Amino acid sequence: MRADRVVRQRFFSALIPAGSRRFLLLALLAVCLVMLGALMTGPLVIPIEGIYRALQHEADPLIQLVVNELRMPRLVLGLMTGASLAVAGFLLQTLTRVSIASPAVMGLSDGAGLCVVLALFLGDRGWAGVTSPSIMAMVAFAGAGLVLLILRGLFRLDPDLEKMVFAGLVIAAVCKASISLLMLISQSDIAAQAQLWLVGSLAQANRQLNHYLLGGFIVLCLLTLSAYRQIALFRISESLMMSLGESAIRQQRFLYVLAAGFTAIAVAGAGQIGFVGLVVPHLVQRLCPRGVPAQLLGNMLCGAALVVLADIGARTLIAPYELPVGIITAFIGVPCFLVLYLKRGKQ
Repeated sequence: MRADRVVRQRFFSALIPAGSRRFLLLALLAVCLVMLGALMTGPLVIPIEGIYRALQHEADPLIQLVVNELRMPRLVLGLMTGASLAVAGFLLQTLTRVSIASPAVMGLSDGAGLCVVLALFLGDRGWAGVTSPSIMAMVAFAGAGLVLLILRGLFRLDPDLEKMVFAGLVIAAVCKASISLLMLISQSDIAAQAQLWLVGSLAQANRQLNHYLLGGFIVLCLLTLSAYRQIALFRISESLMMSLGESAIRQQRFLYVLAAGFTAIAVAGAGQIGFVGLVVPHLVQRLCPRGVPAQLLGNMLCGAALVVLADIGARTLIAPYELPVGIITAFIGVPCFLVLYLKRGKQ
């Protein structure tokens, strides 16, 4: 029987359960396979040798254009989006102890999406600066953060985490109605752009957008991994964690902010892609029941693989037409969630 492994560094130590190592290796292998599939598949099928030559800038100009300018930016954005949504869902389910908590259910995605669509609307009215990738990312974070502040304010009035989660459903409905109103009163091209954010798509991926989002994504990942001890305590018992006093309350707020930040990264880049933050944490919990660092890495890998796989399906199922990624994740996520729900029963 394999023993658990403890990783110790100068500023970091973590327990890696024996079973999680195999799971993480398989998840990493799955990510590598879908990455390769994302670069190979499409209207122009490119063999592995052609991909390698294109990355070395030695291939035909057309193949270099397809790989480096079209498929690679989509791949990077899909990896970031999937990992962000899965970790955000993991943090929200840990903090609220409600199994259906996720960025979409709690309204964080819709709040971020509303602010992004509002920025598009203002950009159409002459405020061109608000549609830059960096501003859009900050606007999305502001929207998710505002929803989070409203939910925490409601929680102070009635300290019931389940009610707070379901209040997020109401806020999400209000945000969706507001987005529909903006689409009705805006021009057709703005409505088309807003529609991409409503259903989720990687079609707008480009190097500039990825450049702005990647820095924030890496910082959020490092901050989340560094807080794994606090996350582990919240997973064991919220009352135990809160008994530690004011520092625990600050840590709780910090983790909520991290969840809002991951949601903003995903929404600013790809729009409202549903079910990833809801299903992936449950799947990882079943495959890797111990070890918060391993669970965080597992959520990143599985979420990234799911979104990239969904993007492959979106580009190939009805080629040459393209489906929104959010539709594919819904078709994948709903059956998975039903299976998990039936297995867990009343839990």
